[in-house]
Amino acid sequence: MNKKFLSALTAFICAASAMTVGTASVSAVKTGEHNGLNYKTVDEDFNGSDDSVEITGCNNTSEDFNIPAVIGGLPVKFVTPGAFKNDSSLKQITVDEKNEYLDAEGGVLFTEGKKELICYPGKKPDTTYSIPGSVKIIGKYAFSGSTKLTKMSIPSTVEAIGEGAFEKCSALAEVSIPKGVESVGTGAFTGTQLINDQKGPFYYADSWLVECSKNDIDVIKSTSNSIKSGTTGIAGGVFAGKTKLNTIEVPDTVLYISEAAFNGCKSLTNVVIPSSVKRIDAAAFANCTTLTKLELPNQIKSLGESVFRGCSALNTINIPTGVTVIPESAFRSCISLDTIDIPAKVEEIKEFAFRNCPKLMNVYIRNKDCVIYDTGATISHNDYDVEGDFEDGTIHGYAGSTAEKYTSKYGIAFDVLNGSAAGLHGDANGDGKVNVRDAAFIAGSLAKGNADALPDEADYNGDGKKNVRDAAAIASDLAKGKI
Repeated sequence: MNKKFLSALTAFICAASAMTVGTASVSAVKTGEHNGLNYKTVDEDFNGSDDSVEITGCNNTSEDFNIPAVIGGLPVKFVTPGAFKNDSSLKQITVDEKNEYLDAEGGVLFTEGKKELICYPGKKPDTTYSIPGSVKIIGKYAFSGSTKLTKMSIPSTVEAIGEGAFEKCSALAEVSIPKGVESVGTGAFTGTQLINDQKGPFYYADSWLVECSKNDIDVIKSTSNSIKSGTTGIAGGVFAGKTKLNTIEVPDTVLYISEAAFNGCKSLTNVVIPSSVKRIDAAAFANCTTLTKLELPNQIKSLGESVFRGCSALNTINIPTGVTVIPESAFRSCISLDTIDIPAKVEEIKEFAFRNCPKLMNVYIRNKDCVIYDTGATISHNDYDVEGDFEDGTIHGYAGSTAEKYTSKYGIAFDVLNGSAAGLHGDANGDGKVNVRDAAFIAGSLAKGNADALPDEADYNGDGKKNVRDAAAIASDLAKGKI
């Protein structure tokens, strides 16, 4: 009987068994009401016992809610994003002084230590508000429906603004976003005066592009539908689902591309990402089903979960040399991807990173100590085998590496890479260092027609080739003090 059929059958039987007899290992969620607050229990470690309580909402309209330290003998630790956004009367939230996980100041709800602002009551009468300097995250729907606010002061400590954070703040006309903000969620400023005062089709909050009203937009470049000069970030979901968009040239001032920014742009075929970009968040280009190739600048330091998931036509892409983690499901269901070269600076490959990549035949892992999530489904040809299936593919790595151990455990072909066992990325001449001599060695070998003799470490930019661009990249990074 066909091995893949057996694997699929086994997976189905295991799943069915889990549904019938496996539920004892996970605690059933309990819900309830306490002094007008709706809540649910949370099994944090999935061991079958409830560990804490999460406030999920309120079942009446009140001007004041107090969050207790304990409900039903369990500590109250969490609050669902937007739990209070539909309370049309709320002016103040307080927290029991014995609660060790939540905090309140001036009627505003925070996590302990005021690191995240969870909720600013919608009916607070103030027209201005200064967020405390301890706050790093403005949570999802944190200010939703605060109709009195006209001006917002955001401190330099803030790094992220959540989805819908200021939605329906109908009087909010002025906001300054600090340079330290690296992520702005979908619809963060929808329904504000700030947006309503602009003509579109592009709408901005300070230097961030936060909305696009033109659903049939097809081209975005400097000569057509250009994004404003000086834009530093593209917020979450700005172009999501715009199915006619086929070309995007990201301006060279943009540093951050937020969650789902281009998710579901099914006609997108031409994407230019400049070297200014440092971070691309979760699902930013997911389900761009006609995108066949993409060149990512090496200056990118962070990629989000599912960033290219479901890009079914994608067959050529590089992993930036600045990236240290391949996140969960990053390339899942990239069914046309045939080769991937993972640079030496990558320290971890997370769960399902390359799951259901049926044409993926060669995976190069250049960090000898790279942590590979321990399941066969991390790198696999299908999406149904719980143990993974990469029987036709080959993983290339160094002798004694984690890559070799992974292939041994899951029955995958392994090919030993040439060059130093340490796999020092850029060490073309094998002296254990990366310096100008390596750039010169690459250039000299190319001039003599000896490109085939260059070791794998010579592929400094991680594009799967060994050419003059690698020598130039080494020289450039040396000049910038990066190596």
